[in-house]
Amino acid sequence: MASVSEDTAEVDAELEAVTQTEEVVASVSEDTAEVDAQLEAVTQTEEVVASVSEDTAEVDAQLEAVPQTEEVVASVSEDTAEIDPQPEPVMQTEASAGSATTKVLLVDETGVKILQDGEETGPFITVSIDTISYNLEGDVSIGWSCSRARFCSNLS
Repeated sequence: MASVSEDTAEVDAELEAVTQTEEVVASVSEDTAEVDAQLEAVTQTEEVVASVSEDTAEVDAQLEAVPQTEEVVASVSEDTAEIDPQPEPVMQTEASAGSATTKVLLVDETGVKILQDGEETGPFITVSIDTISYNLEGDVSIGWSCSRARFCSNLS
């Protein structure tokens, strides 16, 4: 019977060894899962870093262009100042400010008509539009009258 007891002791020892091995395997599996998660995070971080590096390269290129643009703007500003200096302010005198000497012309395909010859005609000229009509071709015809015969004769 000693042999069965010895065999049982050996089996118990082997069973204990198997149990410990299973515990080690389970622990290693947990550690492997943690490492896999960390590896995935590292991979994602590398992708983000690569993307940010590309964006940074684009921004750097744009920043390099800024001084060149500023130089061009400064150059154009200098050139414009040389070509187009600030105009002298126009001073209006009383003689040129009056509208009594202003001529008003009507220019169309039939020629030039003087609407106001520059002579003082008074402060108001009343023109009334009596009718507006259209023919079949779309031409407009206006019927009118005015208070100053001289002015009205120039409109005909």
